[in-house]
Amino acid sequence: MAPHVRVLNYEATELVDPYVRYLDYFEAYIYTPEEYRRDRNEFNWDSAAIEVSYKAAQRHFSAIARDQNEILTRRHDVAIFEGCVKQFLHLDTFKLSFHETQHEKYFWFANRVFIDWKDSFSLHLETMMKALRSAQVQGFSIQTIEVYGFYAGLGKNHTDLLALASECLMGISKIKLVDSFSLLHFLAGIHLESLQQIDLVNCGLIVSDLDKFIQRQKVSLKTVRLERVLVYGGAGPLSPHLRVLESALSQLSYSHRGLLSSREITMEILI
Repeated sequence: MAPHVRVLNYEATELVDPYVRYLDYFEAYIYTPEEYRRDRNEFNWDSAAIEVSYKAAQRHFSAIARDQNEILTRRHDVAIFEGCVKQFLHLDTFKLSFHETQHEKYFWFANRVFIDWKDSFSLHLETMMKALRSAQVQGFSIQTIEVYGFYAGLGKNHTDLLALASECLMGISKIKLVDSFSLLHFLAGIHLESLQQIDLVNCGLIVSDLDKFIQRQKVSLKTVRLERVLVYGGAGPLSPHLRVLESALSQLSYSHRGLLSSREITMEILI
């Protein structure tokens, strides 16, 4: 099977607060017994929720936190990802997917135990970048990067990650962002010298962010695909590359104080 694998998908989940492992901390700062009793009364219609005892909930997330802490302390995630790559000789696509894997009976308070998404999402992105760099060093020609469900904003403090992305994405010819519009702003901060196509799917989009990205990549970029995108306008004139988008939007939306109404659009822009 390995010789036929072309896409490697790294599925990432939210990281659990490592201090959840300590019952005193859990009771004081994560989920107090009083909150648990209140929620049991409010969710008494949900049999999946009320069947979880207070200590069982703490033990569940404690086990997850312990496993995650061991993996991240020794960076087993990077080592395993890098080890997988060399087995697939015809690999050409890396896919990073963020999704929820908690059992339904823990949904009702799972968000309480997660660490800040700015930290967890950027760490998973770093893992993928390092695996990509390893693949390139081993001679693999990875052409496509796909990211699903990345909604964390990356700011100026992520300079190391930006430098890593600049190094690892130099040979990438296609990027697909699904429900991951915030990465467009991040990627506009680097020059992707081989990028020919970017697909933006199922997300909100600020036109000025897209314009900035196109201007940065205009030497190599040939195609921008928008699919099921909610488009918002931005202040100031657009570049010639986006006049076709502006024309399409004028038929779909009304202008109000520099913003366009959020209407879904699917189209292809040739640069």
